[in-house]
Amino acid sequence: MIARRAFAIALLAGFACAQSADAQQPAAIVESEGKASVVVSPDTVLFEFTKDFTGPTLVDTEAQSVIFEKALTQALNDLDATPTQREPLKLTVPGLDNPIATAFIRVSYPMPEGSGPAGSVSGTPLVTLAEKIRKAGVSLLARVRFAGFEVTDRETPEQEAIARASENALYHAEAVGALLEGRVIKAERITIVETGWEGLQAKESALSVPPAVECFARVRISYQYSSSVR
Repeated sequence: MIARRAFAIALLAGFACAQSADAQQPAAIVESEGKASVVVSPDTVLFEFTKDFTGPTLVDTEAQSVIFEKALTQALNDLDATPTQREPLKLTVPGLDNPIATAFIRVSYPMPEGSGPAGSVSGTPLVTLAEKIRKAGVSLLARVRFAGFEVTDRETPEQEAIARASENALYHAEAVGALLEGRVIKAERITIVETGWEGLQAKESALSVPPAVECFARVRISYQYSSSVR
């Protein structure tokens, strides 16, 4: 398994290199697809505040939302729940018939230590944080919801998933090559079909134990293979 992964990585690294002496023999193409996933623990938790505003004009509702933004910052500071990141205030105006606007503010926090991924969510540091967020919302008559999890470093798991998917693609290509009495010698074309994440989004805004989310990848590789018969 280790040798196959090393070969898969070597093929990817040497994709742009010149062909070897073996590749100068009559060769054919084997196309193979591989899938893989990597389990990752989220390191960030997200919450979102929303509040509706009405007034004589849209300018007035916008002014109210700015006041709300400042008040929310102060409320979180007072509760010792200052976020590490806060997205800019967003406003939506459903129509021009009435001067109504809805303010959206999303805040991010590091995942509290001891919050999972196994066991009950009850009594965990994550619940303690969520209670502070709830109190901030109540004090400002705003709606608050759990908005999901995030992974700060996405690149490393994605690269690992791609490498594993390439390894699996090589496994299938080797099997085909064996049936054709040949062997894989070079990656001809590499296509990353898709990469993505599962488990980051909140389910019906329900607070949950931090899951072991998955980063997945699917790659398609065209390999050159040559006959082992001299």
